[in-house]
Amino acid sequence: MSRKSLPWIVLGVFLLSAIGAAQPQPGRRQPDRDRLRANLTNLRLLRMTEALELTEAQTAKIYPLATRIEKEKAEIIRDLGAEMADLRQAVQESGPNDEDLAVRVETIRKLRRSLQEKDLEFEQFLQANLSGVQVARYVIFQADFNLAMGDRLNRARALAGGRRRP
Repeated sequence: MSRKSLPWIVLGVFLLSAIGAAQPQPGRRQPDRDRLRANLTNLRLLRMTEALELTEAQTAKIYPLATRIEKEKAEIIRDLGAEMADLRQAVQESGPNDEDLAVRVETIRKLRRSLQEKDLEFEQFLQANLSGVQVARYVIFQADFNLAMGDRLNRARALAGGRRRP
């Protein structure tokens, strides 16, 4: 398999999964979010492969780790969302317990640190397995990709009338 065919294979897988995710499935909100997250991860990895000009060997090393880390981050994000909802509810109660709130805030801080640790783990892996130029390209890619995704998310929210997920 040539170096140039791998991104096309990944793109094909991404497009097939995106088509499947686009099919309406009432009452299945969480699986849709999981599928969307997986699709975004695949898109990010595909674009990263191109931007960093990864070799086939580098791609074979990076993809499994990136996929594992993204799955772990998705779980942390789910936990973080649940903890934030609990904290919001606790704050809105009349006479919230300060000790309970302190425990909830610390749990949220730990979850946020866990996300940062996952990002750091991936960046350290890249640092050890990429050239200096590729690491620099990754820093640029990451900033550009996140900015582009944020812009697209804002546009989608504007088209949806500013609705946010519960």
